[in-house]
Amino acid sequence: MVPARKKRAFALMLALALLLLLALSGCGHSAQLKEGQKLMKQYLSGLGRGAALLDSHVDVLRPAADTLVASDYVKGSFRANGQTWDFAVDTATGEIYTSERLSEFSDCCVRQITARLGLDRSEYVADCLTELWRPAWQEENIEWPWEEAYLGEVVPVGVTDMEAYAARALEDEDVRILLFLACRDGELREERWSGETLSDWDAVEVQLFGFSDAEPLPTLETFPRDYHYVNDRVRVTVMPGEVRYRPAESEGS
Repeated sequence: MVPARKKRAFALMLALALLLLLALSGCGHSAQLKEGQKLMKQYLSGLGRGAALLDSHVDVLRPAADTLVASDYVKGSFRANGQTWDFAVDTATGEIYTSERLSEFSDCCVRQITARLGLDRSEYVADCLTELWRPAWQEENIEWPWEEAYLGEVVPVGVTDMEAYAARALEDEDVRILLFLACRDGELREERWSGETLSDWDAVEVQLFGFSDAEPLPTLETFPRDYHYVNDRVRVTVMPGEVRYRPAESEGS
């Protein structure tokens, strides 16, 4: 027979596990989830026949080891025009972000960054990874004022001028932009860039991969999408206030 104390301990653990599951799934914030779903369905109604919400959940943060709390956001995915897209909606303001125009945003970022690096007329292949973060709550949270919500690779649906939005995003500390750039070894000469090159772009990091003239440049499918990815091809990393060269490889290029 199991002692009553162990039964109570097991029941308590089970209840805590259930509460954690509810919090993580958004079920513990049903009013917020319903509001996010309502806002998204209103948006989807303007996308034509067949647009549908696929899944959604309340964004839950862990500002402390023993604390779970919902941000203002509901996130998920939807289907429209034969494709599946990600979304995030601010249930406090009604602002909606989706991945529908992510490719356009990335292209704008690539153009502006390569122009700054002096590579806009060079031969290159680029893969741009972007992440959008926003303050977790519209109203100031005195206990966790610094907390941010990760919205994903999404863009506000209200953007009218994507080039201008990209220019602002490059300076926005709440946006993370990582550009993998494959180009010819001859472009990666020592001291071409300095810590000042991207000093006003807090969000940007560029990893430049070198290839000889005799080698084909890679395809987008062979590029990594990992912040910490490094291999022998990475010749230069350019960040705000810092440039890292790899002299041993660069000297032979």
